[in-house]
Amino acid sequence: MNFKSFIVAMLFFVTCSSANAKGFLPILFDYGETIENVADLPMREEFQAQYTDGKMYHVNLGIMHDQFSIFWIPLFNYGTEKYVYYSDEVEGTDYIYLDVPNEEIKSLQSEIEGLPDTPELPFWDVWGGKLLFLLLLCAVFFIR
Repeated sequence: MNFKSFIVAMLFFVTCSSANAKGFLPILFDYGETIENVADLPMREEFQAQYTDGKMYHVNLGIMHDQFSIFWIPLFNYGTEKYVYYSDEVEGTDYIYLDVPNEEIKSLQSEIEGLPDTPELPFWDVWGGKLLFLLLLCAVFFIR
């Protein structure tokens, strides 16, 4: 077995073996809800949300979507994208979020220049990860 075959076999083995449980090896394999930051909102009372612990937390605007990634490279986006207010300040959780009603999108557009009516994921999440992963696969097969 040559070096290329060994590397490909190891990547396949590690990736497949981690597929039995989400978070088993987060460095190699991950899927599920992801939030991409769209804008850091000003520190005002209207941009705070109360969590179940009774505390108020500052929120930012983000896009929530479902994503499958390998080696931190996003490969597939599935489900629907939606605007959310989110905070990653809450201890013991990755983040908390609240859906943004459509009426509030219009008022946010006056504060955030260029905010589209419907959520649009960044280039990296839509195409960048796929292109990089394809480039890496080509490099593995064409390295001598």
